[in-house]
Amino acid sequence: MTTGHEPGLTPTILLQILIRQRKKVIATSLLLAAAAVAVAMLLPPSFHSEARLFVRIGRESVSLDPTATTSQTISIYESRENEINSILEILKSRELAQQVVDRVGAAKILGQADAASAAAKGKSSWLGDAASSLLGVVRGAAKSVTGALDVPLREQAVESLEKRVMVFAAKRSSVITLDCQAKTPEQAQEIAMAFLEEYSNQHQKVNSINGSYRFFETQTELLETELTSARDIICQTKNKYGMISISGQRQLQEKQLLQVEIAILTNNQELAASRAKLSSMQEALKDLPERVLTLQVAGFANAAADTMRETLYKLEIRERELRSKYAEGHPEVLAIRQQVAESQKILNRQTSDRTQSTQTTNPAWSALRLQLLIAEPRVAYLEAEAAALLAQRAKLGESLRLFNRREVEVEELERHASLLEASYTTHRQKLEEARIQQAMENDRITNVNIVQSPTINRKPVGPKRRLVALCGFVVALLSGVGVALAAEFLGDATAQQRVPTPVGPHEVGAASERLARLQAGAPRHGMTEELSC
Repeated sequence: MTTGHEPGLTPTILLQILIRQRKKVIATSLLLAAAAVAVAMLLPPSFHSEARLFVRIGRESVSLDPTATTSQTISIYESRENEINSILEILKSRELAQQVVDRVGAAKILGQADAASAAAKGKSSWLGDAASSLLGVVRGAAKSVTGALDVPLREQAVESLEKRVMVFAAKRSSVITLDCQAKTPEQAQEIAMAFLEEYSNQHQKVNSINGSYRFFETQTELLETELTSARDIICQTKNKYGMISISGQRQLQEKQLLQVEIAILTNNQELAASRAKLSSMQEALKDLPERVLTLQVAGFANAAADTMRETLYKLEIRERELRSKYAEGHPEVLAIRQQVAESQKILNRQTSDRTQSTQTTNPAWSALRLQLLIAEPRVAYLEAEAAALLAQRAKLGESLRLFNRREVEVEELERHASLLEASYTTHRQKLEEARIQQAMENDRITNVNIVQSPTINRKPVGPKRRLVALCGFVVALLSGVGVALAAEFLGDATAQQRVPTPVGPHEVGAASERLARLQAGAPRHGMTEELSC
C-alpha cells in the first residue's frame, strides 16, 4: 500500500492512459458504435397524420337547454378561450383515448397486429426478428430490475396513444390541430380519424342534457290533457245550463219563459184546428178522381211538382226569416224546419218525368190537393212546436233556478283553464326547442367542423437516424475512455495489493517514487520487479 501525495488526472496522464489502453478503447468504441448504428438502422420509421378542427360560434356557445330556462335566468359571460380549452381537454382526456383504443384495437396500436400479419405472410426479416428479440429482452430485463407488474394490453395501448397524439391550438385562434404518430401512414390516418369520430360522439354527449325532450314531451301531454279536460268541463257546463253570456242571461231566460207560455197556448189552439181541417180534406180527396188522360206530350213541366216546389221555396224563405229573428232552438224555427222537411219529402216523391199528359182535370181535386199539401206540413210543424215548447219550458225553469249557483262555478272553471293554457303554451314552446336540439344531435350538427381531414404522409418524421448514430458514436467514445480508465486504475489497485507488509519508511518512499515514475511514463514491464524489491 502506498502513501503520500498522488498527482491528479491531467490531460497528459489521460493521453498516456489512452495510449497504453488503446486496444480496449478501440474495441469498446467500435463495438458500441456498431451497436448504435444497428439501433439507428433497426428503429422503425414513424409517420404522422394531421387534422384540424374549426370551432365556430354555434348553439353550444350561445344557447341554453330548455330545462335551464324554465325558471328565472341570469346572464353569464363565457369567453371563447374557455370553450377552446374545454375542447382541448376533452381531446386530451384518457376516456377519449380509451374509446379510440377500443375502436381501433390495442394490438393494432401497439404494432403487434402488423408484426403478426407480416410473420404470417413470411415477410419478416432477420433484422426485424433480431430487433424484436432484443426489444423483448430489454423489456424483460427492465421489468425484472424494477419489479414492475404486468400491464394489460389495453392500458399499454392507451399510454402509447397518449404519448403519440398531440393536440394544440394557437393563441387567439379557433382552429385546433390534432397530430398523431404511428408506424405506418395508414395507421396514423386511421387513429386520427378515430379520434375525430369519437370526439364528435363525445361532443354531442357533453353538450346535451339527457331526458330534456322526454321531460317536456311528458309535461306537455299532461298539460294538454288537463287543458282539454278543463275546456270540456266548461263546454259541458255551459251546454248543460244553456249559458251564452252571464250578464244578460237572467233577463233572457225570464223573457223566454214568458214567451214559451204564450206560445204553448197559441199552439194548442192552432194544432187542434189544423188536425180537424186535415182530416176532413183527406176524406173528401178520396172520393174525387184525379184526372182523365186525353193527350200525352213530352217536354212539359209537372205542374203539381212545380207548385209544390214553389210552396217549398216559400217555406224556406219563411225559415230564413225566423232564423234571422230567433235562435236555433226557438220553437217557431224548429216548427218551420219540420214543415220544410215534410215538404221536401213530399216533393221528392213526385216524379221527375217531364212528359206531360193532357187530361181533363178536376179543378175541385186540384184545389183540395193543394190545400192538403199545405195543411200536412202545418200539422207536423204544430206538433213539433208543441213538443219543443214543452221541453223548452221545463229547461228554462230549471236553468233559471240554478243560474245563480252555476255562474260562480263557470267563472272558476274558466280561470283554471286560462292558467292551464298559459302553462301549456310555455311547455309547448320548450318542447319545440328540445325537439330541434334533439334533431340537430341526431344529425350530428355541431359547432366543431373538420376543416382538414386526417392527412396521409408517406415521408417519415422519425426517428432521426443520423442524430441517433451521432449520439451513439459520442457514447461509444466516452465508453472507451471510461473502460481505459477503469482498466488502468483496476490494474494499479491489483499491483498495490501485492506489496508485502510491514514495510519501513525507506521502502514506502522508494515505492512512491517508483509509482510516480510509472505514472510519468515508466515501462510497464518493470513495475512488478521494482515493487517486489
